[in-house]
Amino acid sequence: MRNAEGSLKLGFWKKISIGLLGGIAGEVAAFAVFFQAQSNWCRDMVAQGSYCDGQGPLVLILTVPLSAVVAATVSMLWTWASLAIPAQSPWASVFGYRGNNRLLNVALVLAVQAVYWAIFALAVYRLTRNLL
Repeated sequence: MRNAEGSLKLGFWKKISIGLLGGIAGEVAAFAVFFQAQSNWCRDMVAQGSYCDGQGPLVLILTVPLSAVVAATVSMLWTWASLAIPAQSPWASVFGYRGNNRLLNVALVLAVQAVYWAIFALAVYRLTRNLL
């Protein structure tokens, strides 16, 4: 289904599904950065003459749901914003792009996602490290 400008309009449940996928990716990012953050924190604690007390995984009680909510929200907002871009623009959603240069569209989509997830993972790492 397309609107008057030719942009794709996704249904409500498809947008919710995209948000859920973003939330799951946020949870995976929270788990993925936890082990590196804990390792670096323990190394710093040993250097100070202290030790790791084994309670580090408790930080996941906060970081996993927080990451899921933030990632799902950003995912749905990005989907909503990208669907408003005209379908002929290379910045349009990969779901509704109708321009001549499909490779440029896919490259831009992948670049935006890579930058977003790198910044997201760094932010979750720093949050986790500060909470330990």
